[in-house]
Amino acid sequence: MSTFVRRGERGISRTWVIASMIVFLMTELVIGTVVGSLFAGHPGHVVHMRIEMLVMLASYFVGGLVMGFVSRGSRLDEPIIAAFLAVVITFCLTLFTPLRFFRFSVTRVLIGGVIAAGFAVAGVDLGARAAAGLSRRTHRDGKG
Repeated sequence: MSTFVRRGERGISRTWVIASMIVFLMTELVIGTVVGSLFAGHPGHVVHMRIEMLVMLASYFVGGLVMGFVSRGSRLDEPIIAAFLAVVITFCLTLFTPLRFFRFSVTRVLIGGVIAAGFAVAGVDLGARAAAGLSRRTHRDGKG
């Protein structure tokens, strides 16, 4: 049986969307700080861009993991929406940069949003399963 509540049983919570976005941002800051200190001396610009991309993807997965664990499977839609909105906000940066390489494109936003949402939902699912397993173990051991 799924650990998630069906959408018809509750609405989309703006609070959980905002909380998810904050968790994604904080996770990216923590991972980025650690990884950035490891690769600070590397001269390659392309390597830095690749690492930044990996940090972003990891932040959606780990942030989703945190949200799935905290919400104990009751929230699936909100982290997906938050991941997609985070990509949209990131692409808004392209409106303020003079570089043509970083241009705004609806197709790029959709592709990036779907990828981010996929990483987030994988993390949410794993986090919810871990929380459910922990809950079952606690109740079975008589400690909960």
